[in-house]
Amino acid sequence: MERLEINEKVKSISAGKGYGFAITESNRTYTWGVELHGCHGDGMTETVKTSPTLNFRLSELLTKKNIHPVKIRNAKYSTMMLMNNNEVWACG
Repeated sequence: MERLEINEKVKSISAGKGYGFAITESNRTYTWGVELHGCHGDGMTETVKTSPTLNFRLSELLTKKNIHPVKIRNAKYSTMMLMNNNEVWACG
């Protein structure tokens, strides 16, 4: 077991096959682990993040649209988020 370093209060966390996704109370998104098929939602594929990394691309997009995730779920290589405006966003 390993402690994940996210220096913000986490409000939601979910895991898929070999990767994780967290949303903080400031609505920033963090991802880590194996990134196959775009499951991190940052436009990258086939990379590995060994520690939680701020997902600038997704966080910026959500801020620009003035929405934020309220629930998050991961599957094998995909992530789905329910937004505060009832939109469902998916990546992977």
